[in-house]
Amino acid sequence: MLPGPGSQGPTRIGNYVVVRELARGGMGVVYVARQPALDREVALKVLLGGDATRFKRMGQEAKAVARLQHPNIVAVHEFGLEQGQPFLVMDLVAGESLAERVERDGPLSSAEVARLGERLAGALQAAHEAGVLHRDLKPGNVLVNQAGEPLLTDFGLAKLAGSEADLTKTGQVLGTPAYMPPEQATGARDRIDARSDVYGLGATLYDLLTGRPPFEGEHAMNLLVKIVREPPEPPSKLVPGVDRALERVVLRCLEKDPARRFQSAAELAQALAAWQVEHGSGPGSRSSGGDHAPAPGRRAGSRALVLALGAGLLLALTGLGAAAAAARARGVASGHEAA
Repeated sequence: MLPGPGSQGPTRIGNYVVVRELARGGMGVVYVARQPALDREVALKVLLGGDATRFKRMGQEAKAVARLQHPNIVAVHEFGLEQGQPFLVMDLVAGESLAERVERDGPLSSAEVARLGERLAGALQAAHEAGVLHRDLKPGNVLVNQAGEPLLTDFGLAKLAGSEADLTKTGQVLGTPAYMPPEQATGARDRIDARSDVYGLGATLYDLLTGRPPFEGEHAMNLLVKIVREPPEPPSKLVPGVDRALERVVLRCLEKDPARRFQSAAELAQALAAWQVEHGSGPGSRSSGGDHAPAPGRRAGSRALVLALGAGLLLALTGLGAAAAAARARGVASGHEAA
């Protein structure tokens, strides 16, 4: 039986005993659950309702992540059905998302951004080598555990390279608009490749440096037009003190033309590692504090917190005139982005 809000006592989902609810949204719920056979706690994501496409997306997420073995990627253990509703079993990460951290503390130091970025670029490279594209990189889809290590999660929009399992159509815009590359914003499915994920990671690092995504807009059409046509504001103009060399690395990720970006996540990881060596903050080091002031105009609680558990955040905009995804979404369900 699937538990509802306020339900009392443990309830089983498949072979798992529900301990408590972590978060709930319009598409699903994330629970802390105990796996009696192995005597461990896991994160259990249940998709509530939805159609065949959402069900297939969740199965595709499980298939994609099951192929990945990397210390900076949240592992998926099982995909199953309970009363006709799909669920996903993942590692339970004790920590918070980068979205929550920036919301609480403001922009991070250049050294911390470079460290986190290098780790995540390495995780992306491993995914790409396994034939998996993420396609929804953003701070809310990166968890930071208690050891300070970032973990990439929510492959709900992942595409298996070379597979016919892609569930999008040309002209359909999927992902979180504020962090998506121009080729994804325009629905040019055939142009989305590893360099599109490089853009998404660059947009995430931009947010960590400034406290906001590269582009903002009150309406979806305005936001997507900016993504396609306008250059991003240099982070150092928004937050004094951002290192200019690191800024150049981030802005290269955000080039409109994929040919002008880093051509692989590995190339980006090398650039971030070189920056750390140059600035005396090698791999594994952690900055003890920010190296710049908080971003001007930053307001706590200004981001909409929405939960999406079924397939991560799914914004299907059928054209630039779609008005449904105006605000950038931020949120986390103890380990899993919620929309």
